[in-house]
Amino acid sequence: MKVLIFSEAAAGGVLSVIIDQLEVISKVIPDLEVDFVFSSRLETPKNLKEILPRCNVYDLGVVREDKKSLFKMWRGLRSAFPASNYDVIHLHSSISGFVGRLAYIRHASKIIYTPHCYAFLAKERSFSSRALYLVAEAVLGRVGFVAACGDSEYKYARRMLSKVILIRNGVRAPEKLAVDKEVDLISVGRVCEQKGYRAFEALVNKSNLNFSHLWIGGPVEEKSHVSITGWITRAEVLEKLAGGRIYISTAEWEGLPIAPIEAQHFGIPVIALDKPGVRDVVVHGKTGYLCNNLIEMEAYCRQVLDNEDEYSRLSENCRLFALDNFSMNNYLKLAEAYNDIAS
Repeated sequence: MKVLIFSEAAAGGVLSVIIDQLEVISKVIPDLEVDFVFSSRLETPKNLKEILPRCNVYDLGVVREDKKSLFKMWRGLRSAFPASNYDVIHLHSSISGFVGRLAYIRHASKIIYTPHCYAFLAKERSFSSRALYLVAEAVLGRVGFVAACGDSEYKYARRMLSKVILIRNGVRAPEKLAVDKEVDLISVGRVCEQKGYRAFEALVNKSNLNFSHLWIGGPVEEKSHVSITGWITRAEVLEKLAGGRIYISTAEWEGLPIAPIEAQHFGIPVIALDKPGVRDVVVHGKTGYLCNNLIEMEAYCRQVLDNEDEYSRLSENCRLFALDNFSMNNYLKLAEAYNDIAS
């Protein structure tokens, strides 16, 4: 079986999901051959060929800042990667879904699309831009079908479309790392509005909140009062994450975020703003707390960190919840979908 995977967002959680999906699918489909096509970002790893050993890796050579990037991606896909060469075409991210479905619109039966958070939820975009993405999703939804990565994404897709399946993101249970819990509040992601960096900054900079903190990701802001690692390797991310006591999610919108699931595997409770995607990985009062604002977040941080029994209860629940709901076995359903399309 030959598969084309196109991901404009070849970094962060999306890339982690693709890597894990391929690990599971390749065991179920032994003749799997994959062409992985991407557009580079600042945070895209330079060693993609090493971390995607099961793939032929191709860079479209299109940068996000280029005003003609969408057209260039569309043209690059059609010219260099004709649909006739593939049994399955899997598109990851909203931009990839938009470009890929236009490029392969005549081959709809081969297409699977996973948004990893719909672009029309992006508050950083203008109203007109979000409206345009919403219309595009509704119209192009007839091309192929959507494999939603989480419950919130599934609900949004079902409001517009009929051809939708739910394949929750899965996470490999990490090895228990022998690290000290030195950081009270920890978060992972790009320093941007979507990930809620400013809200995290506001939380840790409260004059009466003297908790240690760390933001794992980049780019580094020189004038920020937040401790930021900058871009680091996947192994380094997990090592630093394991050293946190509470995972803070101030993200404004997500598909199904990987980092808080990984945190729960380490027994780290999650305190999060109640936002799409994020609410799917936190059971309020059992594995952490969902909050309406930063005032509630601060109160729950104090409650959890000041009470060892409370912390132990949440920590144990986190591990069990992550194992039960977000294991790598979730991707067996995607292997079935691939086989159904190719048959």
